[in-house]
Amino acid sequence: MNRISGKHWSSIFLFFSIAFLAAASIVHFSSPAEATTGYWNGNSPRNYYRVYLSPAWHSSTAGARGECLNKSERSMARVTAYHASVYDWVSGMFTLRERGYDVAVGIGSPVANKNDSNSWGANYHIPIHSNAAWGCSSPISSSNAGTRVIYVSSGGSGLASKLVYYVGQRNYTSYGSPSPGTNDYRGHVNTGITSFDCISGNGVPALTEVCYTTAVAAYLEAEFHDWNTGASWLDTTNWQSRIGWSVDVYLGYP
Repeated sequence: MNRISGKHWSSIFLFFSIAFLAAASIVHFSSPAEATTGYWNGNSPRNYYRVYLSPAWHSSTAGARGECLNKSERSMARVTAYHASVYDWVSGMFTLRERGYDVAVGIGSPVANKNDSNSWGANYHIPIHSNAAWGCSSPISSSNAGTRVIYVSSGGSGLASKLVYYVGQRNYTSYGSPSPGTNDYRGHVNTGITSFDCISGNGVPALTEVCYTTAVAAYLEAEFHDWNTGASWLDTTNWQSRIGWSVDVYLGYP
């Protein structure tokens, strides 16, 4: 039997170590649109704030909710959540984890993610959705579209204001472009920004994640998906750092 030298053992160990890490990466990161709920500790310097991102729980069928360009709100929201939390496929796009936050991405129903967020002890909870009003067959202009954020608590109002500005308005090309619609605003759940409310039976499951989370919550409708420009922007992966940027500014980080 041939003996393997110490040098060759080292090479073999290195090969299998790399192969193992690559396999682990595939398990966790290869398909963000179909991944499982994940939890990650923040990178150093870790700040120990916990941010829970909850992407839309809707039909995965493209166009089922009026999405243009044969897109799916559910798939786009999941990809957005993972790029905002742990992915950094574009140089200089700082994720929540890279900013030091512990982060979770839930892919269950709104009620399941609300319960999971509460059990995990999230400090901030952000449902991630895209909006619709007219249907793709009725083109709209940028003045009718934009970023909308729903809140309930005073803390949620503050976080919502930062999401509206940094996702929807602030020009900073290093983090991609803001949402293409220009009618950006936040609104309390009872101010007409949504047809749902927090009354039992009318807030579940649609708004359970802002009505009944223990964390400060802001419900992000990043842009309207029923116009081509909005759907195209939602499907890109160079603006998601704006979510972490919003949380940073809300907490007073530079």
